[in-house]
Amino acid sequence: MAFVDPQTIINITGIDASAYEDDELSDFISFAQKEVLSKIQKKELREPVLYLDNTRQNKIDGSNTTYKLQ
Repeated sequence: MAFVDPQTIINITGIDASAYEDDELSDFISFAQKEVLSKIQKKELREPVLYLDNTRQNKIDGSNTTYKLQ
């Protein structure tokens, strides 16, 4: 899914419409999207909480339905 289409790029930048083909502009858009997303997305790593303390041991035994995620 593109954030913008080639015609919008032409309108915003003022480049000559014949300077680039639509597929070239689509390639530029795709590259720019990947760059932007790589800068703003944060990879979240989660580790399972297997043990908290003697009261909340987080045992999964089929009968309990509450688990602590920390």
